Amino acid sequence: MNPIVEYVVDGNRYTAKKKFRGILTKRISGLSVHVASGVYEDEKGWLHIKTGAIANLRELAEQLWPIGSKMTVYYNPDHPKRCYVDRPVLGSTISAVFIVTGLIILVLSVLLFVLIQL
Repeated sequence: MNPIVEYVVDGNRYTAKKKFRGILTKRISGLSVHVASGVYEDEKGWLHIKTGAIANLRELAEQLWPIGSKMTVYYNPDHPKRCYVDRPVLGSTISAVFIVTGLIILVLSVLLFVLIQL
């Protein structure tokens, strides 16, 4: 389940595989109930795969990395084949926490300013 990323530098086309810190799999089988499969990459670079008795890994991969989607590739300008593929930022929990915290601080500072003016 490693996506292959294609990038172009100075008219030359290169490909690279997305690498992970590790892959954690959880396979649930033997149950009579349907288990929904899922896949996600956490903020630390671990790929988590949860599958039931029947799972289509290609569909799971296409949900996480749709064909034609954009990913950031960092490469060495002197040796473009040497690269690092960054994970896509889809809905990071950390970024949501920072946004909410910033909004709360902004609202509290406006309220404090208004109260001081009274």
